[in-house]
Amino acid sequence: MVTGDATRKEVLMRAGVQDADQVIITTNRDDSNVLTTLTARQANPKAWIIAAVREQENASLMKQSGADSVITSSDAVGRLLGLSSLSPTLGSVMEDLLSYGQGLEVAERELLVNEVGMQPQGLPDQVISVVRDEKVYNYFDPVVTRLARGDRLIVVRSARELPWAPRPGTHNEDYATETD
Repeated sequence: MVTGDATRKEVLMRAGVQDADQVIITTNRDDSNVLTTLTARQANPKAWIIAAVREQENASLMKQSGADSVITSSDAVGRLLGLSSLSPTLGSVMEDLLSYGQGLEVAERELLVNEVGMQPQGLPDQVISVVRDEKVYNYFDPVVTRLARGDRLIVVRSARELPWAPRPGTHNEDYATETD
């Protein structure tokens, strides 16, 4: 663990930011998050940076600072509250999806060899999106009527592997990567 001011380059370097594949930035202040993002991006131009903002109006500034993904905490909380007020059951399901390790989870996984050529709706997991050539498509998009080598899947599934529904890719199945 490294303790210090995350806006300072030497603190981020002690934390190993220069070698990180991903950096998550979430301080209590948007201005600190922006400066930390700028500093992390300078130290590691290739890292995937995920940053939080409290105010939606600061999201574009965070992107300009070098964040690859920006999460607006006030929007997420507001949407969950709004959904819960419109439909308590929908709010419960969304809360479940956001709770780690229990109930349902949203996950990204590789396509398996035996799934190539199938329709997304025909898989055991509930496919909600397909990542093809680094672009995300909804499962019903005409571009992804059939799954292809190299596709990755965004799925909703049980947070734990159940005996009657094993997680694809956990039992020595081959992945359908483009290099196969």
